[in-house]
Amino acid sequence: MCAGLTGRLSLPLLPHHVTRSEFGAFRMRAVTGTLLDRLAACSGRRRATMEASSLYLRRIDAARYVRERWGAPCSARWLAKLAVTGDGPPFRKFGRFPLYMRADLDAWTEARITAPRLSTSAPVRMRS
Repeated sequence: MCAGLTGRLSLPLLPHHVTRSEFGAFRMRAVTGTLLDRLAACSGRRRATMEASSLYLRRIDAARYVRERWGAPCSARWLAKLAVTGDGPPFRKFGRFPLYMRADLDAWTEARITAPRLSTSAPVRMRS
């Protein structure tokens, strides 16, 4: 057992506008994250959320992949909204979890990028 896990966990101060019900969810996320970080530090490894060799990415990892690879603004919530409207990248489901493939994310992102323009008033034409 690691010595760093025996003490009390310190939680960050909450803003004054957090309600009591929000505090419970916030506290749970903070404690879970802190415990996982401490366990990872004890084992000498850092906590990883995205495996380089995984075939499918969860939504949060897919958003991170698009941001890091393409430099495009992308969040897990935005991907969730696009999944509802049908405008997002193709995905599969494993139970209730949406899974994205890197090739699908690359194709979707590249299709959203416009051709080079010289003016902001030029008409937008998507690449084909």
